[in-house]
Amino acid sequence: MKKPLFFCTVFLFVTLVILAFTGGIRGTHPLYPVYHFSKGSEEIFLTFNVLWEADEELDAVLCFLQSEGIEAVFFLTGEWARKFPDSANKILEYGQILGNRSVTNQRLILLTEEEIFAEINGFNEISLEMLDYSPVFFRPPYGEYNSQIVRVAHEAGCLTLLWSINLRTMTEQEPEFIINHLEERLHPGAIVLVHLTSHLDNLLPQLVEFLSWKGYTIGSPHELLNLY
Repeated sequence: MKKPLFFCTVFLFVTLVILAFTGGIRGTHPLYPVYHFSKGSEEIFLTFNVLWEADEELDAVLCFLQSEGIEAVFFLTGEWARKFPDSANKILEYGQILGNRSVTNQRLILLTEEEIFAEINGFNEISLEMLDYSPVFFRPPYGEYNSQIVRVAHEAGCLTLLWSINLRTMTEQEPEFIINHLEERLHPGAIVLVHLTSHLDNLLPQLVEFLSWKGYTIGSPHELLNLY
């Protein structure tokens, strides 16, 4: 074997070993955010941002999701989990998924890498300590991110999960207006952002019925992990 070819072969082998090793430590999540399921599925995926104390609304939503066999991601902050530990645990008890939305809901793009790590990994530590649960999904506050934020989340073992449809549930619009907003933007593999609000217990059953009528099913977010 000629020396240049030999050294190229050795270099390639070493590179593959390093990539395999680092991938095994950091997990297999991609170094870019996921906005939708890209395999042409007729499924859509529900995600909830939990911002305020909402015991009654949360109970109603959890009961409905359980009755329909629907699994969703509930993104919390570490501060919220500390303030409402029973509610955070209830989400898990109802078979739902907890997502990491940082400790304090700060704009991470304004922070240093050390501060970003403290926000993301800090949530994971709170979740593990309080709930014995390790999150696999991360959503940056306000949907703001850069490559550094996604990389830090990746190193913390989380897939950065954004959305392709914002359901606009923070507004006080009637359900038909919100559903019309959804219909205009609906597409296969959509990841839908829902904010936990006071009128959601009335809206959610109508939303699920509408999606079924349109021929969509609501998939488990764990399917998104199987893409990578």
